[in-house]
Amino acid sequence: KKEEPGQWFFFGWDQMIDEIGFLTCILSVTLTLYDDIEVESEDEAAVVERVEEKKEEPSTQQWLLQEASAQKSEGHEEPAVHKEVAADAALRSRRPRQSPKQASASSAFAWEMLWTSTSPSKSSASFRKCSQIVDWCRILAELSMTLAAFRLFLAAGLLKMRRGSACWKTLTCLYDHYETQPMPNFLSWAFQNYTPQAMLSVMQWFAIDLCECIVPFFLLSFVLSMGPLGILHRQLLQREEWFLRLPAKVPGRLLASVFIMIFVFGMFIGGNYAFLHPLAIVSLIASMSTVQGTAVIRKRESKPVMLYRSLMPWLLLPLLLFAFLPSLRAYAWLWSGQERLGFLEPLMQSGVVRHAESLNLGIPYNHHAYFAGAV
Repeated sequence: KKEEPGQWFFFGWDQMIDEIGFLTCILSVTLTLYDDIEVESEDEAAVVERVEEKKEEPSTQQWLLQEASAQKSEGHEEPAVHKEVAADAALRSRRPRQSPKQASASSAFAWEMLWTSTSPSKSSASFRKCSQIVDWCRILAELSMTLAAFRLFLAAGLLKMRRGSACWKTLTCLYDHYETQPMPNFLSWAFQNYTPQAMLSVMQWFAIDLCECIVPFFLLSFVLSMGPLGILHRQLLQREEWFLRLPAKVPGRLLASVFIMIFVFGMFIGGNYAFLHPLAIVSLIASMSTVQGTAVIRKRESKPVMLYRSLMPWLLLPLLLFAFLPSLRAYAWLWSGQERLGFLEPLMQSGVVRHAESLNLGIPYNHHAYFAGAV
């Protein structure tokens, strides 16, 4: 009897490579659908408007200079204070002026500025807005990566708590973890021999209880900007009470991604399948924030480029749905511990969903022993 190939690489690594790779390709293609992103939020526009109004009002220095020139024309000696003001104004006039938009830039727009074009001159007359379907493609492609990260890390945490050893609940699994893992390194030996058990318990609490069981829910904070919750969120951002405004400004997806990346980096240096973890970080980087602003394209484009940008979004949206449908079983398991979907079972048994599952899209990570840890 011919032996089947070994399943050494079946712990979930190859499945993750297929899914994250597929979604990354789609996200990369969305970047070819537009040329730039114009960012001008309501807050920035209001600041610019205030700056313009303030420029129209005469300042104290301007009033003093006008008065000094009037007195000088009448033959009066110019006071010393007026000379100092004039000298100060002359010095200020030699400094490079900032445009109103530059003056109004603040840390609130820092993330958007990282994503926007840095070209020194960009005439809005040469650009036009993309169609709405392009915005849907780029946003859904990013959120697909976010949902993949959510399924991955929450499934890893819940699998340990629901089916794993008792040490995951007593915070004692790391007492012998570093000497039993399959691929230790020198730091694994150092962690095993020189880290106090109390510190190992704290490390396990941060990694499993916090970063795998709680923090992944903050990756879903993008829901707060959608529908009725989005209306409430925008109202809270405009409130004067700091205790209402500040929580609404917390970047939940960014903080969640940073926390989980710290946890993943800890596993990376500890030698626990270290080559795998940079792959998991890909979905976290894409989850750090959704690009804000309006996608624009140049008005003068060649016909092949225009045809490509017209047809490609209609291909990407079905592909995103194709990759998402198999994950419904994973969300059912995360919610109830069961993968049955009731009236959706005929859909899950369809040929399209089965083909997506065969490509390892939307996989339930609770099926793979690697993510269970010590079971």
